Amino acid sequence: MNPADAPGPRPWLVVQARMGSSRLPGKALLDLGPAPVLPFLLKRLQALPRAHATRLATTERAEDRPLLAAALACGATGFAGPVDDVLGRFVQALAAAREDDAVVRLTGDNPFVDLELLERCLDGFAAAGADYTVPVGCALGTGAEVIRMGALREAERATRDPWHREHVTPFIREHPERFRVTQVQVRPDRSGYRLTLDTAEDLALARTLAQRLGPAIWTATPEELIAHMDADPALAALNRHIVQRGRPT
Repeated sequence: MNPADAPGPRPWLVVQARMGSSRLPGKALLDLGPAPVLPFLLKRLQALPRAHATRLATTERAEDRPLLAAALACGATGFAGPVDDVLGRFVQALAAAREDDAVVRLTGDNPFVDLELLERCLDGFAAAGADYTVPVGCALGTGAEVIRMGALREAERATRDPWHREHVTPFIREHPERFRVTQVQVRPDRSGYRLTLDTAEDLALARTLAQRLGPAIWTATPEELIAHMDADPALAALNRHIVQRGRPT
């Protein structure tokens, strides 16, 4: 769908992904059960009710070419850009976007993104006239950031810090005096749960959930996934010990 046809914020759904990963190599195309991880996410995003365009932002490395083919097969467009400068990659991938377009940042290792929460974030973003909107309290791996395209371009021009460039939005979050930053609260708080794919333990949990839910996994909400984890302590314990990486100090 063309974001130019959408009322209000015109969302570009941009999925950043690459095959290189020190903790879980090749995770974007690892088998989740019903499909490889990236195709699973791209097909899940097709259920977003509002008009949108989905674009894969990957790297120029040869190992990432299969991701471009996977995106095309799922009806998404693809872009290959810098390896570590992901902020620059986003801006280049969205050269045709308008300043006030909404950009949704997603990652290929988060197949269980909460589409209802994403709708709330897009609505809140538009209502507040925000530059940046982020959900707070959601399970790790189920949220998505919404950024105004003009703010992305401004951040890209303003910072050369490797952390800012690699992680796309930290510069915006660190400068609330410069950007209008808003939050969408998730209650009850689910931030203690991991539904991302960063380690072999995360993958084991995701595959087990997919196996137990069967075809329902395609549209399962985080609450439904968490209900299974709460009902089975052994399942929840698979990745509870994993510590998420933060900014180096």
